[in-house]
Amino acid sequence: MPPKNFVFVMEQTLGNAVHASNLRKAFEGEKSVNIKWLDINYPPETRLDKIPPFRSNWTFGSGLKARRALSSLHSRPDLYFFHTAIPSIFSVGKTKGVPTVMSLDATPINYDTVAEAYNHKRGSNLSERLKLALHKRTFRSAKQFVVWSRWVKKSLVEDYGVPAARIEVIPPGTDLSLWKLTPEELAVRYNKPAGTPVRILFVGGDFKRKGGDLLLEAYRQIFSSETPTELHLVTKAELDSEPDKSIFIHRGITANSPEIQKLFREADIFVLPTEGDCLPMVLGEAMAASLPIISTRVGAIDEVVLEGENGLLIKPKDKDGLVNALNSLIKNPELRQKMGQRGREIAEADHDSTRNSQRLLEMCKAVAMKI
Repeated sequence: MPPKNFVFVMEQTLGNAVHASNLRKAFEGEKSVNIKWLDINYPPETRLDKIPPFRSNWTFGSGLKARRALSSLHSRPDLYFFHTAIPSIFSVGKTKGVPTVMSLDATPINYDTVAEAYNHKRGSNLSERLKLALHKRTFRSAKQFVVWSRWVKKSLVEDYGVPAARIEVIPPGTDLSLWKLTPEELAVRYNKPAGTPVRILFVGGDFKRKGGDLLLEAYRQIFSSETPTELHLVTKAELDSEPDKSIFIHRGITANSPEIQKLFREADIFVLPTEGDCLPMVLGEAMAASLPIISTRVGAIDEVVLEGENGLLIKPKDKDGLVNALNSLIKNPELRQKMGQRGREIAEADHDSTRNSQRLLEMCKAVAMKI
């Protein structure tokens, strides 16, 4: 049987760009399908993109870009795959007659619940009604949905009327081999000599939204010579140099690089007190590295960080809650070990990118075969 021809239209913002890169890697050498990748970024490019409401609306601007990209194709594929909904809204006519799979990290209504943290403002009533109508139309045209979390599935069913049977939850996953510690490395982590600092790791390019400011305040409150600690901050933000010698700022570190892997291996606690997120992919990396996690109850995070099992959850902007959570883990190495081991178990069961990518590809092939 000749290979099927698929077109993957991939939004390239924040964690979605990492997801797109991971899928490309997972599908390298795949013989059963030929995949054409269309990457959709969003800075304004054409005069039309700069006209309201397109200039100020990410959805409309990206939707136009995707439509133009599809118009440049010379032949019809066997399947279209869109990640996310944003690039798809003006492409229903272009994809007519070809089965479509829609991949979502969040629905537009999901995103509105965390939009304040992203400094995203809702458009006018007219543009918001138009956006809702366009998304409902687009969702009706999709044969199948793959979503990152139950949070997204619930919104598709309740807010957009998508039948639950057409929705499969497949988390984006993590390359577990990159983050796995050897037994010797784990032994070093769990058997530190007295007086060795407990290392706290934060990774977040958008420092404020990810809770970096809150973490700095909480850390300065809990720091004491009785419990030696270090705080390692990985960020793109321009932060002032820290006079506190126990605070280390790491800049210019890229995803999956040896430098970031080393920081995860040497850490004892991973902290992401984010003010707004859908499902941060970095949490999968922390679990894969056998680290206990402190994070917040926003988006779908509570589907990954299970309270009391592989981490602790606080409310956004809750400094006292963060101080208490930090103290709980800093002073209890046995709890850190237990939570870290449980996190690795969850990662292996539900967040293996190789296995999850193959699940996604097999689903796409099954949808393509139905026509």
